Amino acid sequence: MIKTIIFHHLLDMNDLPAAERWFYRYHIPEVLRNRPLSYLSYRAAPAPPGAEAFGCFNYKIHENLQRATAKPGWGSSP
Repeated sequence: MIKTIIFHHLLDMNDLPAAERWFYRYHIPEVLRNRPLSYLSYRAAPAPPGAEAFGCFNYKIHENLQRATAKPGWGSSP
């Protein structure tokens, strides 16, 4: 099994409406086209004050589970 976890981050929260449209219109159908065994998507919890200096992600996290025989996707090493 191959488990992929992807963290999405917005540099400007004013881009949130456009990011939501992109995520549901293009990203999810593209991921589901590869027929994962499982697909989870959830919003990141707001970081506590001062946590930004340590690195945090503010938008969505998604994880999918595929069979080991699946072809690697974009951005993954062979």
